[in-house]
Amino acid sequence: MNRTCNDGSFWGDRVAVRKIIVIDEEKCDGCGICADACHEGAIRIIDGKAKLVSESYCDGLGDCIDPCPQDAITPVQLMLVPPNAPFIKDSDLLVCADCVPFAVPDFHNSCLAGRSVVVGCPKLDDSQYYYEKLKAMFTEARPRSITVVRMEVPCCGGLGKLVTAARNETAPDVPVEVQTIGIRGEIQRTERFGPEQIGWKGRRHGWHAAGQICFTSTGVRE
Repeated sequence: MNRTCNDGSFWGDRVAVRKIIVIDEEKCDGCGICADACHEGAIRIIDGKAKLVSESYCDGLGDCIDPCPQDAITPVQLMLVPPNAPFIKDSDLLVCADCVPFAVPDFHNSCLAGRSVVVGCPKLDDSQYYYEKLKAMFTEARPRSITVVRMEVPCCGGLGKLVTAARNETAPDVPVEVQTIGIRGEIQRTERFGPEQIGWKGRRHGWHAAGQICFTSTGVRE
């Protein structure tokens, strides 16, 4: 049985549907410009409001965002979120691997509550771009705190390294917490890095000092 979450996504007993964009129905006037701009057919006007009808159709390129005259569409993909986005300014920021909501059925309550969120995948996207975007984001938005939620799989470790590296360079006074989620949805471990802890102190993979990061065609390595 599927149940509806607060943001309109739904989840069954174990699986959540991720969000690439969020549509604010209170702002939406049903003009249909976003639906026309979406070449993938992911947005339709239903009962006078824009609806994201299929996550699988959404390509994440953001063609629907800029044309919206009401600013009713907010991106949450790291590739799309501008560094000066109002919703992340002075926030408790959650940087989440986009596979996490699939493993954590109560994601919205246990991870998202009270935080602004951006999501991404350092394996499938451009890690160098992520690094530069995160540095700009931390510089301009100045979040109060940063929480990274990643899966236990090795490829997901790059997200914590990128966030910590960007924090070290641009906002070393901002505390970072990295939560590692197991494949059954449990928190395996939590690592906290306060202002005095500039380096990444992971168990097996280490980010040791600002500036020591290597980008490869397959992601991030030390």
